[in-house]
Order: sequence, then structure tokens, then C-alpha cells
Amino acid sequence: VWPFDGAPHLGSIPKLTPAPKLGGNIVGGAWAESGQGYWMVARDGAVYAFGDAGWHGGFNQEPPRTRGGRYAVGMVRVANGYRVITFDPSQDTTRYDAYEYRRK
Repeated sequence: VWPFDGAPHLGSIPKLTPAPKLGGNIVGGAWAESGQGYWMVARDGAVYAFGDAGWHGGFNQEPPRTRGGRYAVGMVRVANGYRVITFDPSQDTTRYDAYEYRRK
């Protein structure tokens, strides 16, 4: 993470211990409502939380039947959490799906 224009640096994946094994490149991120935390999502749907952004789960933890051939392409903040946006190559009526993870 490289902060610009006064944005806070609240951590990045290479500084995590133990170092996670990424399941693909980071494909998206979103700020926590406070502006003092953020999430990043990898292509496999794993979510990494920094600052005061709470971790609420990730698409990579969904059952294989749900994951299928889908892969994460981004994320957005929602009230009390985030949605992981996935590309769905199944050729059904929806090319993208969203999976929501919220504070319980």
C-alpha cells in the first residue's frame, strides 16, 4: 500500500506476520466508513483488513460448490461490512455476483 495525498498508511500485506500466501493478485479495496481502516481483496476472495476495518470473512471461505469457477474482481463497502464482487464464468444470466460479509 502506497498512501497518496494525505491518506493514512494503516498496513499492507507484506508486513503481516505470519506472511499470508496470496491466492492471486490484489484486485480491489475499500475504505472503512471511519476513514481509518481499509480492506483489500485478492483474486481468490481472501479479504485482508487494516486499521479499524473489521474482518468479517471472505469469498475464499465459501464452500467449493458456491465458489465454482468464480473469482473476485473487486469489493465495495456496505453498512457494517463489505461485498466481494466476483466474476461468474458460468454463462448464466449474471456475469457478476456479490457476496456480503457484515459485522454480526
